[in-house]
Amino acid sequence: LPATHRQLLATGYVVSREFSLPPGGYQAKVVVRDLASGRVGSVIHDFTVPSGGEFRLSSPVLSDALEERPAGAEGPPRPVRRVERRFDPGSTLYVQYSVLGATRGGESLLPEVRAGYEIRRADGTVFKRAAQTPIRPTSIGALLRLHGIGLAGAEPGDYDLVLTVRDDVTGRILEAHEPFRIGPPERADAAWPSSCA
Repeated sequence: LPATHRQLLATGYVVSREFSLPPGGYQAKVVVRDLASGRVGSVIHDFTVPSGGEFRLSSPVLSDALEERPAGAEGPPRPVRRVERRFDPGSTLYVQYSVLGATRGGESLLPEVRAGYEIRRADGTVFKRAAQTPIRPTSIGALLRLHGIGLAGAEPGDYDLVLTVRDDVTGRILEAHEPFRIGPPERADAAWPSSCA
């Protein structure tokens, strides 16, 4: 339907597959074919599976919308998964990630972790920042952070979201960089490769 087509042009089509992989380096290649035109496109993504005990972040989810939640649902809201990291000026950027492998300490025997962020323009200047604040662990010590960041006043262009996480028990610090773009979408025909990579 035309409405569905417009929505897919804006958000892409999300396909989820679950794999259990031992630690190490991997490469995923996804190939798609347009049944109507016969055009084929592909993308290759290199990634590393860390060992289970390392202090690390999950892959952050960046979105401009939250999933609808049924009445009475428990737990924090979840961002809608997006294919591209392009957002409209003035929208809200939702960022969600988990902190894994933090050391348990103190009287509670729970992890003590703080996290904050900066959004930097392509020239390195800071558009917006939030100081590190504690992430409240669940009763079993899980650490999940959801940011809702207003993008009002951001000029179109490329940006870098810098997430900083500190384990207060050990003093270890993590920094993760997540690039994204603010501005209008690319033309659909320009974004589709004409042949397999």
